[in-house]
Amino acid sequence: MKEIVYQEIDWNKKREETMKLNKGWKYNPRIKDVIDAYEMEFTFAMQGLQCGLKEVASNHVNNAKKYLEKSNSVKKFQGLATNEKIEDIFGYYFILYYVSWLDGSVDREAVSVLTECLEMEYINKIKSRAVFKESVQMTNVSLSVRLGLFELAKTKIQKYAKIKTATIDNETIYDIYKFYLIFVEYLQGIGTVSREEMDGLFLKIFSEHQKGNRTVFYAYGGIIGIYDVYYSYYKYFLELPEEELTAENVFESCEKGILHWRKK
Repeated sequence: MKEIVYQEIDWNKKREETMKLNKGWKYNPRIKDVIDAYEMEFTFAMQGLQCGLKEVASNHVNNAKKYLEKSNSVKKFQGLATNEKIEDIFGYYFILYYVSWLDGSVDREAVSVLTECLEMEYINKIKSRAVFKESVQMTNVSLSVRLGLFELAKTKIQKYAKIKTATIDNETIYDIYKFYLIFVEYLQGIGTVSREEMDGLFLKIFSEHQKGNRTVFYAYGGIIGIYDVYYSYYKYFLELPEEELTAENVFESCEKGILHWRKK
């Protein structure tokens, strides 16, 4: 049994802290490490969105876009299979994909490149720097599901976690691989869980996240991963129209609840 850690979420305090942190924050055209810069801006944008601070989030999205444009990662891109900087290529398009979504659209080139990376198991080709494989593998699974690559997600789960089947129990919400395997098989129509059971599993994760369960938060890889669960729930389980799958709707779901925008 995992040690379950709770940290109550005080949303007013989070807003105050976020505003304080962002006071005076500006784009720096002379910064050298643009990779760290656009990753940081993306993180701050997500933090702002989940607090309902749309202007703060928008400023960070705009900064991230400027740093992405400044990056030379793509200029060096000459083919994923041979590129020694594949980690940078994947990282660039990963941020570009999410930032474009935060900005109200989806960059189709980013989707194409990320799909190619995931299909080739790009992590095995990274040689230039050390990689935190566990966190990368978790990201690869959740991103595959988010992009609708269900069979690929299933293959990765079975490879990474060495599991072929999974059932719902009290521990399932703390295991990203078991959770996504159950969900993918449900979507493929080959699982054993009912719609009511699948819905209950999602809602249990959301309930724990909303109560400040840090164990479940980190079980899905932190802020990106946990909100990818909300996104997949809305997109693939509830099958909401694209116009409702906004970053604002997704990221405010922890504080305001599921389908909060429909309750106004």
